[in-house]
Amino acid sequence: MKTLLKIFLTIAIILFAAFYFLTGGHFFEKSGISNCVVVEQETDFTGERLKHSRHVSFDRVPTPECIEKDRQLDKRDGPKKGKVRWAECTFGPDCDEAGMF
Repeated sequence: MKTLLKIFLTIAIILFAAFYFLTGGHFFEKSGISNCVVVEQETDFTGERLKHSRHVSFDRVPTPECIEKDRQLDKRDGPKKGKVRWAECTFGPDCDEAGMF
């Protein structure tokens, strides 16, 4: 049992180190890129953040670009309200999943 725990711990440490080096040590920092969703009606959002039933646009864009869309199309009400919402991605491979809940 102890041997199995040591093997598991060693593998976890190696994977963490590999992920750390692959992201340049920045995997908890924001990347400057966001999942940006624009819907026709605010009720098209079905989840807490970006989950939606239909969209006008759904792209990964630089965060300032999405903030500008919020300024132009919405009431500048930020990333969690209105018809324009976004979730900034952290460094790493899963940007397409950011905020999709």
